Amino acid sequence: MSVSGEYEITVHTPNGDRDAHLSLHEDGGHLTGEQCNDGHCAHIEHGQVHDEHFEWTSELADPHATLHFTAQCDDHACSIISGDVDAGPLGSFHFTGKKV
Repeated sequence: MSVSGEYEITVHTPNGDRDAHLSLHEDGGHLTGEQCNDGHCAHIEHGQVHDEHFEWTSELADPHATLHFTAQCDDHACSIISGDVDAGPLGSFHFTGKKV
């Protein structure tokens, strides 16, 4: 299973859903890429792929926050993902996504 690919994700917040485009590249357990939403793109940092989950950090521009994502593949091909995002003082939220 490889998590590399392009995803459309939706973060479910109390203020409504926030959509983002996620581009992931896995290489030997390291995860790199870019996450874009609302006209702002941020490089993925501290990305790692583990046996049953993967994680990364990105920066949110407005309001400014560091987001730490933890995700899992919901099918064998990793075409559907889900997980949680810790937005520090803004709270923690669930997200879902699919490969495009």
